[in-house]
Amino acid sequence: MPQESPYSGQEEDRIDRWFNRKLAYPVAVVFARLGVHPNVVSIVGMMLGVASGWWFQFQDATVLWGVGLLVVSTILDNADGMVARMTNKSSEFGYILDGVCDNFVFISVYVGGIYGIWTGPMPWGGTWGAWAWVLACAAGFSHGRQSAMLDFYKMQWRYWACQRDDARFKTSAEVAERRTRASGIARLFMGMHVAHARRQESMARRRLALAPQMEAARSRSGFSDRYASLNRLSMKGWFFMGPNWHVIAVCVFALIGRFDLYCWSQILLFNGALLATFVLQRVRDRALLAA
Repeated sequence: MPQESPYSGQEEDRIDRWFNRKLAYPVAVVFARLGVHPNVVSIVGMMLGVASGWWFQFQDATVLWGVGLLVVSTILDNADGMVARMTNKSSEFGYILDGVCDNFVFISVYVGGIYGIWTGPMPWGGTWGAWAWVLACAAGFSHGRQSAMLDFYKMQWRYWACQRDDARFKTSAEVAERRTRASGIARLFMGMHVAHARRQESMARRRLALAPQMEAARSRSGFSDRYASLNRLSMKGWFFMGPNWHVIAVCVFALIGRFDLYCWSQILLFNGALLATFVLQRVRDRALLAA
């Protein structure tokens, strides 16, 4: 059995390592002993997360129900992968399902939040009304791009730093070809994964253009050490694009009854961090090639 890389797990956010994973582990152990399939855990977590969206429309203490359900959903989102590893039931479909479930959860939260600010005041006067949909769609579009980049660079870390061949980035064409061999719900989800891969390709063109040069050096002694050393800081930036910080932000703004400020944070704060991390990543990629 190949030795595990010393860099394994470092592509995970500290919130996951110090909080979510610790809470999810005993839950995963119970599910594994009961023989619950990891995909079932994913679906249950999604159902709780979708249900939480209903409560995000409220501007009083009842929003705590939404916050609580969203936190539980996040814990189950961590538990499903653990169950898959404990029961040796990891699969590409499970990986795709996990991402799809996350999307449904946040769509529900956004819809609930829209109704919560529908009659709220806009910064330039009047009430949001239908403009709440415009604001939420802009925030959701930003959210999707941020999540795509975190997912991309987590896989990049596993491939280049951890030397995991199964983490090689699969192009949209490769995913589309696999989709032709799928059927039913798997085919539908694979179609969503094709769109996800296309988004990653469009945003990570510079990194993908460097792949042949990096591939030529990947097997050389010290390459993974150098990659890890040069990419630790940029990974911290990508972590900020992840679901943990989105959950924290949406819960904080929901508790103060200002879902509109959460949307603005997506458009301004999170996108600003995304741009800064792109610049940092480009600098680190140049340094890696120079080395």
